[in-house]
Amino acid sequence: MIDTDLNRVFKPLFRGLPGVIGVVLFNNDGKPVYVNGRIDISVYEFGAKAAVCYAAAEHAGNLLDRELYAILTEFNNLKIFQIKISQEYFLSVILKINDAYLGEIRRKLGRAVKDICRYYKV
Repeated sequence: MIDTDLNRVFKPLFRGLPGVIGVVLFNNDGKPVYVNGRIDISVYEFGAKAAVCYAAAEHAGNLLDRELYAILTEFNNLKIFQIKISQEYFLSVILKINDAYLGEIRRKLGRAVKDICRYYKV
């Protein structure tokens, strides 16, 4: 089952990284494909807005003749790190700002992206 495989992929993100609140894998329309963590908002509403945000940043990159790799959005007490998985999927990692180890999270996400691509055949 894909959820079991993805749980195995994302478990290391939560272990030893207390800043990670949740992980959501979305398709490019913002529909959640996988959700894990303590997320206190409507994942569907968040996904729709995150997809629009990602698409807008991607379009800006295209205008600059650059490919978008990731977006980091900072709020008062949260960070949202979005990373492109493939043409069809992107990943949002929700972080507490005080505890977030962005360098370590980026390193672990790099491995997770490879595993996700394998499971989803992208």
